[in-house]
Formats: sequence, structure tokens, C-alpha cells
Amino acid sequence: MSQMLKSSGAMGVATLASRVLGMVREIAYAGFMGDGWVAGAFKLAFKIPNLFRRLLGEGALTAAFIPIFKDKEANAGPVAMWHAANAVTSALLVLTASIVGVAMLGLSVALAHGGFAADTTLMLELLRLMFPYLALVCLTAVFMGILNARGHFFMPALGAAALNVVMIASVYWLAPQFGVRLENQIFALAVGVLVAGVAQAAF
Repeated sequence: MSQMLKSSGAMGVATLASRVLGMVREIAYAGFMGDGWVAGAFKLAFKIPNLFRRLLGEGALTAAFIPIFKDKEANAGPVAMWHAANAVTSALLVLTASIVGVAMLGLSVALAHGGFAADTTLMLELLRLMFPYLALVCLTAVFMGILNARGHFFMPALGAAALNVVMIASVYWLAPQFGVRLENQIFALAVGVLVAGVAQAAF
């Protein structure tokens, strides 16, 4: 019971930190982008990776993996659990790489043909840059499932906070490296999404 309370408390602290940093991120984004056409293009492009983060990266996919890993460890030992983890990771990598590859190819073809308005072109370019985030979200979910099955809860839960920290840093540190025009600086936020995905997976 004591261990359960400690784990619950740790997850609560990590979740609270993530929510607070998420609010700070939204404030930073709003102050940086405003509400013009560039902001509209980014928000529309960010909807897809953010949707996958909410569906897969905030517990649903992780919860699906935990019983599998715990069952393998209990019935066949740790080695079998790691074999299962490797199999799941490999399958997800192949699946997400295929989806990302097809999507990026389609977006590249669409952009090559051109003829879009400036805001649509920017949205497609940002979406193409951020699409690989889908693979990072899936990997993060698997890693969290493994760690949770092994009884580690705090660091995986803190991953979402790390994601928000990186995305905030992309506004204040990375964006100025992309020039002075907002339509160029906005790509820093897209790069920040990818780096944030790596940071979350690393936790």
C-alpha cells in the first residue's frame, strides 16, 4: 500500500507539472504567433500530431501494453518480456514508418504541384516536417508501458513535462535562429515538436 501511495503521489506531481507547463506553452505560443494566418497554418498542421499524442501518448496505448508485458514477465520471466517488448517495438516502427513515409510522400507531391495559397502551402510544409512525431509518440507509449510494468512511474509521467519544456524553449531560443520573419520562425516550433518527441521518449 505504501509503495502504491508513493507511485500515485509521484505520478500526481509529474502530471501536475506537465499540466502547468502545458499552460505556459500555450501562453508562449499565443504571445509568439498571435492570431494571424501563420498561426492558423501552424495550429492546423499541429492538430494531427497533437491528436495522436492525446490518443496514444497520454496513456491509452501504454495501458494496452502493460498487461502484455506483466503477463510475459510473470509467466515466462524477464527475458520473455523483453522479447515481447522488442517484437512490439519493431512492429510499431515498421507500421509508423510506413504511414509516415506515405504521408510525407503525398505531402511532397502536393507541394511540388503547387498552386496553393500561402497559408495552405505553409500548413502542408509544417505538417510534413512534424509528421514523424507520430512514430515518436508510439515509441514513447511502448517505453512507458515497459517501465510501468516494471514498477517505474515517475520518470515516464515526467516525459510530458519534458515535452512541454522543449516546446517552450523552441519559442524563446530556437525561433530567433530562423530569422526575423514569423513565417520562417514558425518552422522552429515544428522542429521543437520533433525534438520534444525525442525528449519524451528519452524519459
